[in-house]
Amino acid sequence: MRLTEAHLAALPLPVHVVEYSTLVGSFDATTRTLADFVGAAWSENVRHFNRTAAGRQISTPSGPQVRRRLYDGSGQWRRYRAQLEPVLPVLQPWVSRYGYLP
Repeated sequence: MRLTEAHLAALPLPVHVVEYSTLVGSFDATTRTLADFVGAAWSENVRHFNRTAAGRQISTPSGPQVRRRLYDGSGQWRRYRAQLEPVLPVLQPWVSRYGYLP
């Protein structure tokens, strides 16, 4: 995260950040803004990305995920809180900065 921030500060690159929770919660608005940013036309087909993916050969480990609808996994990390406990202090600045719930 620090490396990404350093590069973004040092390089004059246009960047558009999309938070997954925003994408899941407000898909059309978020994808329209993203399409505008990259100079692409938005269409109703964007909403049905999983149907498009189902008809294509996807040979990556994430292929099955791409073929499903978006999943709001907010808070799923809490099941693993005990295992994450040692690194929570390292993650805390990012949790605070991006407004994630502790």
